[in-house]
Amino acid sequence: LPTDLVKRAENAMYFAKLEKSGILFHTAKLEEKVLLRLETERALRRSLNSDPSNTFSLYYQPIVDSEKSEIVGLEALVRWSDNGQIKLPAEFIPLAEETGLIVPIGKWVIETACRQNKSWQNMDVGYIPVAVNVSAYQILHSDLSTIIREALDKTKLDPKWLIVEITESIMQDIEKTDAIINELKSFNVIVAIDDLGTG
Repeated sequence: LPTDLVKRAENAMYFAKLEKSGILFHTAKLEEKVLLRLETERALRRSLNSDPSNTFSLYYQPIVDSEKSEIVGLEALVRWSDNGQIKLPAEFIPLAEETGLIVPIGKWVIETACRQNKSWQNMDVGYIPVAVNVSAYQILHSDLSTIIREALDKTKLDPKWLIVEITESIMQDIEKTDAIINELKSFNVIVAIDDLGTG
């Protein structure tokens, strides 16, 4: 059918752009990729529509001062469990950004990291900043400063114990980035640039 032909051409074009290849033909293997992408998107939506804590989790990677051999911070890294399999960010974050699902995922990450840090402080484990990564999509398509402010208010975490890491690529929209950085700094959140030099 002509509609099937157009759909297959669109799928081939989508993956050609994604993989940055000039020409891509529709094949059975490409069809599998399309179906996997659709199923992954549906699974992400299901996770977010139920309790995200059931399928999303945060792993904390230490940030070490090599001269003092001391842990000076932690970086919160999101993981997603789909049908019992732990997915790394590279397996679902690009799709989440493309579909806009990164906004609710990011909101959950920020609030969960703040709540966990406050919990550690309440247990007298110590005071240490926790860093969360924020994507360019979150900065450009959500009210990031409001999301962060609400998370801090809800968890009662002092803003100085939160580091917001933005990627260098967002610097292309310097006006928007500058406004958001200044707003975050106005209520004492630390802003850091992640992957500096890679862009």
